[in-house]
Amino acid sequence: AAMMEAILEDLTEEELAVYKRGRNAKTVSMAKHATMHDYRHATGFEALMGYLYLKEDFSRILELVHAGLEKEEI
Repeated sequence: AAMMEAILEDLTEEELAVYKRGRNAKTVSMAKHATMHDYRHATGFEALMGYLYLKEDFSRILELVHAGLEKEEI
């Protein structure tokens, strides 16, 4: 969740739409040790990474993950 929150401002409109669609998807169950907030952010992040992977935009995946890791350290 922290990584996703760190990169939200770096997303394009299209990427943000994919993230929100994944985040807001209905969930039947969730992990035992996660809050609903964290679970939804993680699901949105997974949707975004999957979307970029299917577009074969691997450099964007690396760019966003790198930016998220840098911002988490601050």
